[in-house]
Amino acid sequence: MHTLVITKHDVTKLIDIEALKTELTEGFKKYSGGADGRIGQRIILDLGSGNKTTVLGPGVSEGIPAYTVKTNSKFPGAQPAIKGVIALFDINDGQLLALLDSSSVTAIRTGLCAALATDFLSPENAKNVGIIGAGKQNELQLAYLLGLRDLTKTFIYDVKRSNAEKFADQFRNKIECEIVGSVAECVANTGIVLTATWTRTPILNKSHIASPCHITSLGADEKGKVELSEDLVRNSKFYCDDIDLNMTMGTPGNLNLTQDVIHAELGAALVNPELGRKDDGENTIYSNVGLPFQDLITAWHVYKKALDDKNILRTRMI
Repeated sequence: MHTLVITKHDVTKLIDIEALKTELTEGFKKYSGGADGRIGQRIILDLGSGNKTTVLGPGVSEGIPAYTVKTNSKFPGAQPAIKGVIALFDINDGQLLALLDSSSVTAIRTGLCAALATDFLSPENAKNVGIIGAGKQNELQLAYLLGLRDLTKTFIYDVKRSNAEKFADQFRNKIECEIVGSVAECVANTGIVLTATWTRTPILNKSHIASPCHITSLGADEKGKVELSEDLVRNSKFYCDDIDLNMTMGTPGNLNLTQDVIHAELGAALVNPELGRKDDGENTIYSNVGLPFQDLITAWHVYKKALDDKNILRTRMI
């Protein structure tokens, strides 16, 4: 049996965002419901000079006859910063079904999962969005969020103004954009805040936030990285993708907080709405580390579509 090689271009071309949104939502529900068993692990290899490679797997999800193992490298000084490969295997005999570009799969599944969480947890009447970190991850998250709810204006802050300008140029035809010069300005008049940075020092604290507000933090995905302050986490209803991993390498763990600051996993709240936002006057946070099942669901989605593409079957087999 041959193996498919699925490039970054193929991933972008083949993904059906609406279908994938439903598949990932169900995946979260199964994960927090315990149907899959939490067998996924991550190993971080330090390459020096701030560069790292993460091995993540196995990605499994009930109903999918495959699993994934991902090698994802982060080189903050390079463009693009994230590179790697996802290997998709048959779960019954170990056959290598496909090799997929991991940067595109990871970026898309992270952005879409974050947008799902943001839409689910944000106040219904939140129309303005603060963007902290004008990179690819927030670009995708905002794009997907615009497909889920009506938004009026976005305030954009990045330590490099040129990044903020490029970001705004991509969205001016979809939403009013204003570039600001500080974190405080970015979040002052917003009901939704999206952060995706490399920082290891909290950049957002309780004094910045006016209730009600929802914050989605994507930067705290390994030991030492943290975007939110202790007082902000303690005074908000905190949600995450996996409680144990967040205590090990996510926002609460990196702040040396105890597990009682976590209100619920996203999957549990999707199953039981009583665990979600109850009061439009409260502040909520969603912070994730990223889970192997998300890689599998996205890779399987792309792989199935690739099997129906004659050009890919003809040119991408090894």
